Amino acid sequence: MIGKIYEENTKSIPSMKEAYIKWLNEEDWIFFTTLTTSYELTQKSARRAAERFHKYLKNISDDHCKMFFVSEKFELKDGYHLHALINLPDKFHEFIYFNKIISSWQLAAGTFNKKMDENGFYQDQKPSRIDLQKYDKKKGAKGYCAKYIFKKNCDYDILT
Repeated sequence: MIGKIYEENTKSIPSMKEAYIKWLNEEDWIFFTTLTTSYELTQKSARRAAERFHKYLKNISDDHCKMFFVSEKFELKDGYHLHALINLPDKFHEFIYFNKIISSWQLAAGTFNKKMDENGFYQDQKPSRIDLQKYDKKKGAKGYCAKYIFKKNCDYDILT
């Protein structure tokens, strides 16, 4: 009986995945990003980092940010990293806002020290990695985050 239930549930996974992909494709995402830190993230700390990142993005975008994230385990080392689809107001398409988004991740990841140097600039540690790309509608959500949501040991959510 248990084997039959398992078999039926595994048959529905492709249709569930397609439903997620369809749902994600309905949003007008403007960025896809991969986010890592210079330190090891647990699954729980990856979620907290994603939530902090979203909070910082909301601060710079006057509360207009939607983000779908998924955390997944590294294949060849310990810890987790994040992938995210981000929707921000149109002005964030401009290159000048890339730095604000990158700085938001550095703050969310705890990369920046709170110590200032003698010139009044914040000293920063080794930056956490952020690969920020414009979202390509031709690839769609399937080409970005949706492929990760049914992997073992992943976490995902949509933040508004």
